Amino acid sequence: MSKNIDIRDFVESEGAVESIWQQSDGAASGKTFEELMSLNRKIDTLQRRRNVRNRIIATFSAAAVLAGVILVTFFLTKDAYNKSLPVYIQKVTAYGDTASVCLPDGTLVAMNAGSSLIYPDTFADETRTVFFTGEGNFSVAKDPDRPFIVKTAWMDVKALGTRFCIQAYSEERTVRTTLEEGRVQVDFPSLKEKSFILDPDTQIVFTPSDSTIAMFHVNAEKVALWEQGYMVFHSASFQEIASRLERKYGVSFVYDAAKAAGRAFNLRLTPEETLSESLDVLTWLVPNSHYRISGNKVYYFF
Repeated sequence: MSKNIDIRDFVESEGAVESIWQQSDGAASGKTFEELMSLNRKIDTLQRRRNVRNRIIATFSAAAVLAGVILVTFFLTKDAYNKSLPVYIQKVTAYGDTASVCLPDGTLVAMNAGSSLIYPDTFADETRTVFFTGEGNFSVAKDPDRPFIVKTAWMDVKALGTRFCIQAYSEERTVRTTLEEGRVQVDFPSLKEKSFILDPDTQIVFTPSDSTIAMFHVNAEKVALWEQGYMVFHSASFQEIASRLERKYGVSFVYDAAKAAGRAFNLRLTPEETLSESLDVLTWLVPNSHYRISGNKVYYFF
């Protein structure tokens, strides 16, 4: 699902400027002309009347020119203001869905279920900045003069031309970036002077709850396999696995979080496996566990 976002919703209304202009006292009243005529009658000589008349004409001419300049400037500025504001587009993938998006610069973004991407209709600034939550694979179009920046709630990823994967779901306890090729810079705005350069097959994991950062050597191609329908887990918690199954199959898990805590799993689920088959794998990994599916609810028992 895509929708346009008017960036003017986030800045002062241009109507405020127009209102100020309309409320200003910029017109001469009838009383003004009467006063001027009275002044003319009091002047004795023709020469003095001529001089005053010239001054009046010059004054009103200057005022008219000034008003014209102000009006033209206002409308030109208004048009330039309108044209300078980009239209922002939001792409959202529902649970059970995935999507591919081609950005204005040619960058390709594969979005996993439950993700959101906000980007401008054109990259007119010195950087190419987008906003993202969820899981996505980014194949960034090369443009050395304009870095590509992905902003998430907890980290910013900066690239020139590369391929990387971001996992930044708001409900999960960690966020991570995995580099497949090229180089990226990862910044953490909440942590001062915390910036990291990643090499290929490197994954950086940030835990917001305690602000810890960990680096791992991984097979980046396997991390990105979700784009082909696979789900690969390395030392994953039950909560992480349940969350990803919820997003893929559009279901909701109910389980005892205390009994699920402290467990770690390594497994790979194929695109062909159904929800029941995926749950069967879990019950094989967790002895004496079982599950029950009721509508869109999955009840898992330890």
